[in-house]
Amino acid sequence: MLAALRLSGTDGLREEVRALLERAGLPTTLDDLEVDAVVAATERDKKRRAGEPVPFVLVRAPGDVVHGQPVDPDDLRAAVAELRRG
Repeated sequence: MLAALRLSGTDGLREEVRALLERAGLPTTLDDLEVDAVVAATERDKKRRAGEPVPFVLVRAPGDVVHGQPVDPDDLRAAVAELRRG
């Protein structure tokens, strides 16, 4: 969820969600996260078409999402890596 919000460019909402997760005692980072494995898994997504980026659901605002949005692979890697760093 936090990675998707980062990809969406909704930094304020991402921080709000992070705070809510922390208050609920839920993790916001994953120490043993393998960034390359997560990125590779997205490349095998059934919605992906050969030669095209994986389509993502991105958030404009709470309750306002856009389906099928391409995401630059470098942006995806950075969003996933951010979860590892905390």
